[in-house]
Amino acid sequence: MLTLWLGDATAMREKKVRVLREVLSGSARVRIGKGGVNENIVEEIRRSLEREGLVKVKVLKSLARQIDVKALASEVSRTLNAELIDVRGHVFIIRRKRGRKL
Repeated sequence: MLTLWLGDATAMREKKVRVLREVLSGSARVRIGKGGVNENIVEEIRRSLEREGLVKVKVLKSLARQIDVKALASEVSRTLNAELIDVRGHVFIIRRKRGRKL
């Protein structure tokens, strides 16, 4: 029985890694421009999280020069009650927390 459980855990881990790689290599679903984060941006990210569970967000250079992208990513993930996975340059990835409605 333990072998079956460990096998399932390994398969789930591999699936998570595969999905994360797809998101990392793909284009951003949401772009934040010089207007910054507003209600419409938050709602678009919320819809993408509900639909896909994992969202790649790009902060355009015009805004990235003016603000700290890590702080913006933290603020967005806190607002949406989501988990911040990664911040690289002016791109960040967030995912829906398990068992939580957005």
